[in-house]
Amino acid sequence: EIYYQDGMIFTADKKKLVWVNGGVETLKVPQGVLEISEEAVKDRDVTKAILPASVKAIKNDAFTSSQAIQFKISSKNKRYGVKNKCVYSKVSKRLVVGVLDSKGVMNIPSTVKRLSPNCSLVGGTVNKLKIPKSVTKLEKGWYDSNKYGIDGTKIYFSSLKAPNKGKDIIPMNAKIYVPKKAYKAYKSWMKSDKESAAFSKLLKK
Repeated sequence: EIYYQDGMIFTADKKKLVWVNGGVETLKVPQGVLEISEEAVKDRDVTKAILPASVKAIKNDAFTSSQAIQFKISSKNKRYGVKNKCVYSKVSKRLVVGVLDSKGVMNIPSTVKRLSPNCSLVGGTVNKLKIPKSVTKLEKGWYDSNKYGIDGTKIYFSSLKAPNKGKDIIPMNAKIYVPKKAYKAYKSWMKSDKESAAFSKLLKK
């Protein structure tokens, strides 16, 4: 069984939001909802999402959309927060929803320490991806070309220390800009996944 309210479809117990109908522009998730299911809001008409304190899980691609979405999350929510327009996990410190500005720039907030393949991407094609010093962990497959782009996306690393090495860590089809002082460290990092690195270019900022 399901429960329907204001263009939203929930499980019968009203704890999971599983679908949002077209035409809903302001999504106000009711208090008591624990989970936003996978692809629940993907490519809908939502331009503003208001999430309550009760939400404990935002699943893969829950909000992925080519158009911009403004997020507002209750300050009482212990799991999720918003900074630089993006949604991050207060618990795992991972990026949950990456949001682009009008110029296609994603400025990942300093509250993020890890990037994973499970995040949603909002706002269209990424022209520039700015990764702060706080990010120290890149999970395998974090850079999905279908999301971030396959035509020379510019990625800017701020840290003087290269992130973790490994296969499927190096972004493909990207221009990777790093601090001049750390160029050698990042060059070594690129060699850890030669197959992916062969399709990208390492540049000094």
